[in-house]
Amino acid sequence: PRILVLCLLQFLDVMGATMVITLLPTMLAEVDAGPAGAILLSSGYAVAFGGCLILGARLGDRFGHVRVIAASTLVFAAAGILVAAAPTLALLSTGRVLQGLAAAVTVPAALFLITVTTDEGQPRQRAIASWSAAGAAAGATGFIVGGLASASGQWRVSFLVLGVLAGGLGLLTRRLFRRTPARITRGPLDTGGGLLLTLTVGLVVTGTALALEHPAKALWLGAAALLTGSCLAVAERRSTNPVLSPEILRSPLVQRGSAVSFINTATTSAAAAMGTLSLQDEYGQSGLTTAVVLLPFSIAVMAGSAFAPRLMDRKGENTVMAWGLAGIAAGTALLPLVPGHLPAIAVAMAVSGAGIGLSSSAATHTGTKVSEEIRAAAAAMLNTAAQLGTALGIALAMAVAVLWGFGAAWLLLAVAA
Repeated sequence: PRILVLCLLQFLDVMGATMVITLLPTMLAEVDAGPAGAILLSSGYAVAFGGCLILGARLGDRFGHVRVIAASTLVFAAAGILVAAAPTLALLSTGRVLQGLAAAVTVPAALFLITVTTDEGQPRQRAIASWSAAGAAAGATGFIVGGLASASGQWRVSFLVLGVLAGGLGLLTRRLFRRTPARITRGPLDTGGGLLLTLTVGLVVTGTALALEHPAKALWLGAAALLTGSCLAVAERRSTNPVLSPEILRSPLVQRGSAVSFINTATTSAAAAMGTLSLQDEYGQSGLTTAVVLLPFSIAVMAGSAFAPRLMDRKGENTVMAWGLAGIAAGTALLPLVPGHLPAIAVAMAVSGAGIGLSSSAATHTGTKVSEEIRAAAAAMLNTAAQLGTALGIALAMAVAVLWGFGAAWLLLAVAA
């Protein structure tokens, strides 16, 4: 039951990000916001989530991971109520940012608890595979829930239910883990370094989101990210308790897991985004039909994740990561060959899904095979790499698609995998 609850936390946090994609036109219309509001509303959650993951992990180290999950899920619930009741774009965006901040605290803490409450070997591999599958299932579920809520006009109810469920899971986590010893790191919290890191990642994610429609703003944001990143490097060298400890940055396991996590999301998220745009813009398919076509991707991720522990036990994490990336490459390379053919697209996405199911499980297991003292921060590093991969992968693929078409973008992603 404990692993199930932690995976459900991951499920809700990921679904909170994806359901807005299909809800966006309805939400903007109800608060009388123009197209410019789409950038603010769609990127607020991602920027807050991706930028605060490592700081969120350090909060768990400092105050106890069970405690911060209980607190952050209550914040997520309150933010869901705010979104459900918000009459303006400003309040909607504020609620989404607060949800992203809360998720950034919850996710690394939940993954840390998975690793410390399971034994090394197959038990932990299976638990991490379940974690990866939960995230993938949430991705497709978010699209479908968003499409249904948009069609029925009940999008506010969906956010209210999401918030209530998150709050309930937080309280249940507190109850289930009440006897788990709190591993608390003493010493000052590097708040300044955490804020600089958050700002740097946020600027990168926002800049990439604006790259096509507002290239001048994107360049300014990129320059600002370089400046804050430089300040972060200086601050971390001087800090006695840096938010990015040298042990994390120098760990080959964390480096390898983060690199594969980056490529996983850069390729599959961008491929799915291109598929969504192609089906809706070029072939006139509805949002719900598009979600159904992409559903085999998430089902295949769950299948790949379920099979990953057995393969890792026999072949090792590196081989499974390589096989998974090969699957992503094969599935993505099929997409230019079947334009507009819904069953074939579903098959191609399923091949990619099986690939990321293997590679994400192996990458997460690899990146968290470190000492308990840095495991939560390592988990946050993996998730931050995945968030950056999503942002940068989609931005690059979109640019290529605008210049040379969707086929060229899919081939570029296949080569990257």
